[in-house]
Amino acid sequence: MAIVEHQLQMHKVKLTHDLAADLPLISGNANQIQQVLINLMINAQQAMQGSGEVSITTSNGNSGMVNICVKDDGPGIPEDIQAKIFEPFFTTKEVGKGTGLGLSVSYGIIKEHKGDIRVKSAPGDGTEFRISLPVANSKTACPKCRQPFNFNPDGIGRSAKCKACGSVFKLKKQER
Repeated sequence: MAIVEHQLQMHKVKLTHDLAADLPLISGNANQIQQVLINLMINAQQAMQGSGEVSITTSNGNSGMVNICVKDDGPGIPEDIQAKIFEPFFTTKEVGKGTGLGLSVSYGIIKEHKGDIRVKSAPGDGTEFRISLPVANSKTACPKCRQPFNFNPDGIGRSAKCKACGSVFKLKKQER
C-alpha cells in the first residue's frame, strides 16, 4: 500500500484505514486482491482532482465472508453511470486518460475469488466500493504462516505445500 499511498499524498489525498483485528483468512491470490484495491484507490484519487480522503475498512461479514470497503469523499458517480462501471472499456475519463478496463478487471478478479463487489454512490456524496470475499477453509491454511497452500504436490494427496513459505505438511486422512 506504500506505493499507492505515496501517489495519493502527491495529489493531496489522505489515506486512512480501519482494519479489523483477528479477521479470518481468505483464500485467494494476494497480488490480484492488491491489484483491485490499488485500482479502487487510484480511481478515487483521479476522480477527486484535488484534495480528499480515501478510507479502507475491513470487517467480518455474514455467512463466512470478509468485507473490504474502499470509500472516498469525491464527487460521486451518477446513478445512470453506476450500472455501466464494471463493463469492459467503459470510462468517463478523457480520451487517452483511461482504458475502461480497471473496474472490469477488478470485477472479474473478485468474481474469480467467489466474492462480490458493489458500488454505492451519489453525486456530491462520494463513492463506496464494498467487496465481500469468502473465508478460507481452515484445512487450506498453512499452520506455520497462515497463508493458503496447495494440496497434493505429490499427486496422491498425502502432503500439501505452502506457496508462501515453502513448508511441506503431511495431511491427516480427514484433510485429504
